[in-house]
Amino acid sequence: MFINNVWQIFNPSCLAPLAPEPGIHDSAETQIIWKWHTVGDATGYKWNTVNNFAGAIDMGTATTKTETGITCNTKYTRFAWAYNTCGPSGSTPLIKSTTIAGAVSVAISVSSNEICSGSTVLFTAVPTNGGPQPFYHWTVNGETVGINSSTYSYAPANNDHVICTLTSNASCVTGNPAISNTIIMTVFPNLPVSLTISPSANPFCAGNSVTFTAMPVNGGSGPLTQWYVNGSVVQGESNPTFTYGPANGDVITCKLYSTVVCPSVYPALSNPIIMTVHTVPVSPSEGIHIPSTDQIEWHWSTVTGAAGYKWNTINDTASAINMGTLTTKTETSLSCSTAYTRYAWAYTSCGNSTPVTLKKTTSINPPAPVSGTQVPLQNVITWHWTTVAGATGYKWNTIDNYATAIDMGTATSKVQTGLICNTNYDSYVWAYNACDRSTPVPLNTTTSVCTGVPCVGIPTVSYGGKTYNTIQLGTQCWFKENLNIGTRINGSLLQTNNSTIEKYCYGDLESNCADYGGLYQWNEMMQYVTTPGVQGICPQGWHIPTDADWSAAASFHGGESITGGKMKSTGTIEDGTGLWHFPNDGATNEYGFLAFPAGYRYYDGGSFYVPGYAGYWWSSSDFGTNYTSTRYIIFSQDNLYKSNYNKDYGFSVRCLHD
Repeated sequence: MFINNVWQIFNPSCLAPLAPEPGIHDSAETQIIWKWHTVGDATGYKWNTVNNFAGAIDMGTATTKTETGITCNTKYTRFAWAYNTCGPSGSTPLIKSTTIAGAVSVAISVSSNEICSGSTVLFTAVPTNGGPQPFYHWTVNGETVGINSSTYSYAPANNDHVICTLTSNASCVTGNPAISNTIIMTVFPNLPVSLTISPSANPFCAGNSVTFTAMPVNGGSGPLTQWYVNGSVVQGESNPTFTYGPANGDVITCKLYSTVVCPSVYPALSNPIIMTVHTVPVSPSEGIHIPSTDQIEWHWSTVTGAAGYKWNTINDTASAINMGTLTTKTETSLSCSTAYTRYAWAYTSCGNSTPVTLKKTTSINPPAPVSGTQVPLQNVITWHWTTVAGATGYKWNTIDNYATAIDMGTATSKVQTGLICNTNYDSYVWAYNACDRSTPVPLNTTTSVCTGVPCVGIPTVSYGGKTYNTIQLGTQCWFKENLNIGTRINGSLLQTNNSTIEKYCYGDLESNCADYGGLYQWNEMMQYVTTPGVQGICPQGWHIPTDADWSAAASFHGGESITGGKMKSTGTIEDGTGLWHFPNDGATNEYGFLAFPAGYRYYDGGSFYVPGYAGYWWSSSDFGTNYTSTRYIIFSQDNLYKSNYNKDYGFSVRCLHD
């Protein structure tokens, strides 16, 4: 201005233009379009952010200036000048504020509400002032379920609350982040829909009508039904009941159209009902009857379609016995050799057939009984026979003579005593009734093998001035006592082959040999041969038992795990009743073997093992130069043990008949 004023002083006719008037500025969030009016004598305009013409931007003849990159929602002051050759005008202040983008919001919608359980729906978010890259955060009942997508899809549960939070990336907005409206889902359960139909009667009698009733489950309010016969629609029948006269084999079904919101099936198909039409049945045919002396088993044929049968002794269905589906009736307490007439009917729910006449005569003689399972012991046989239908009693005899037979009454067994063991016996039995008797039935069995008793024909054996008892064990005949033969020598000495039988006695006392028998080294017992089953020191006709002989005795007693107990003599030293120490487990002496606990003479040095605790018996089976098979029993077990011992031991000996 100073220069211009100076210039104007020297050129008073040259005038600078007037200052421009401010226009109506346009503003946005980060820019303002500044406007001013034209000035008539101006040749151009300048604009600046500060009131400094020297540094102002020359706008030429333009009367607008767009300023960008400024802060939103801020008031700005700028300056404009008009100028010509005479100089600039005074500055014109331009004042304007930038705007804001507005409030951020988001609205969500769902593809469907009030849905069935398990249905999937789509939620969509519509943003306002979201910016070019808005961020979405979905929650269901407060739990995060989806991120950074404007849509979310899932199968909701009833009363689920779905919300979306929008975070805008637009500049100069308010209400960021924004929370959407809440959508509360209504989800209906899938109800199990079913339909059951039932007839008023099935089977039913021909010519009658049947009413069918539909019983829906979850049918809803006012459900619709449609009835079908043999798969064809019955027009006009949509009610819960349907009545008509079916033919035999008609198949009735129904469909249910439920009105519940979410039916499990639509429509629901009922169970099928296959109709059975009954008529009065035909009469059954007479069957083959089975008579006995006091009863008849009546038979008649089955009848197709019959629900059951009736039977009577007279031609009267009112008092007849209902047999159900049975086609036989056993009538008892009849008289023998008598003709009988009876009646049978077939029936359905529709009525009875005409009767079939049944005729048969009871038998004269009862049938013969059948031989049962006989139970023989050594001296006793219990004879058994079967019962006989129509028999009032039985007779039994040892010979085929009915006149002298014993009347057994209704008993079907007879105990015969005083018999000889291992002997075959016969007897006879008859069934009888008031009419007559049956043919005789022969019964046969053999008493048990003689055992636990003295051997047949050899009850005792005299040998070396002593008498030995015998015992029968099945087919074997044993000495009942341990052998006590020979001259006693002290235990410190060896028995030798000197033509004299030598023995040991416990404690070197002869009295112990009298109680327990002698103790012998194997070679002395065998008389210095090694042949299994040799006579050895046994009497003529007897031998030293082999290992196989001992096994046979064990098998007879029931096996080695229990044979020791069955062989042992009973009683204990402690209670003064026997020779074994307590507890003498399992001791029964069941068959009379009478095993004593003689102890033994030790093979090295000649000491003795105390009697009362164990008994040891040699076998004649050789198992090598120095050892042989031995059986032994101990006081606290019921086994018969087997082991190999040095031949120089002194053990007990039992003799076995050849």
